[in-house]
Amino acid sequence: MEDEVREVFPGAEEAGFQVTEPVPIDDLDGVKQSRTVVPPADGTVLVLRKATPGASKDNSYRWLNISFAIRDGILVPTTDDDGNVTGEEVRYKGSVIFHRVCYYADPEKYITNNKKATSKEFFEKRQHLLELQALSKALGMTISRVDDALLEELSNKEVVADIRQKNEKFTAKDGTEVETTRNYLARLRAIPADAEV
Repeated sequence: MEDEVREVFPGAEEAGFQVTEPVPIDDLDGVKQSRTVVPPADGTVLVLRKATPGASKDNSYRWLNISFAIRDGILVPTTDDDGNVTGEEVRYKGSVIFHRVCYYADPEKYITNNKKATSKEFFEKRQHLLELQALSKALGMTISRVDDALLEELSNKEVVADIRQKNEKFTAKDGTEVETTRNYLARLRAIPADAEV
C-alpha cells in the first residue's frame, strides 16, 4: 500500500504528510436523509448488531439504543405495472431497525417528586422496565447491570419481534413541520428452535 501511495503521489513521504487526491464535491444543499421503512411483519428474526447507552440531558432517564438487522428478509407481494399482485419475493434482508429500551429512571424525579398521578404510578409499578424484561427473556439471559461488558455480550444475539410502523409529526430545527413514518418493534421474544441457524 505504501508503495502505491508513493507512485500516485511522488514525494509524499518526504513532505512529511499524507497527500489526499483532491475530489470536487457538488452542492450539498439538495441532499436529504432517506430512510427505508420496512412493511409490518410478524415473527421476524432479528440480529442485534449494536447496543449503545443513551440518556436524557440530566441523566435521570437512561436507555439502550439498539440496532437490529433483519436476518432472513421479509416476504412481500410483487405486482405488475397495473398494481395486480403477481407473487411474492423476499426483501429487506439486512435492513436495520432501531429500538430503544429503558433501563433506568431516577426514582426521586419520576416517583418522589412526580406531580402527575398516572405517570407516578407508571414508574412506581416499574412499567418503564417492561421492554428490558422482554429483551432479557428473548435473549435467555439475566440483565442485572448495564455496562460495557453487557453491551459487548449483546452483539450478534438473535431475537424474534413483530415489525410495526408509526406515523410521527415534529418540528425540525429550521422550523419546518415534518411528517415521517418510522419502524418500531413489538413483542420481543426468544427465537424458536426451528428458526435458529
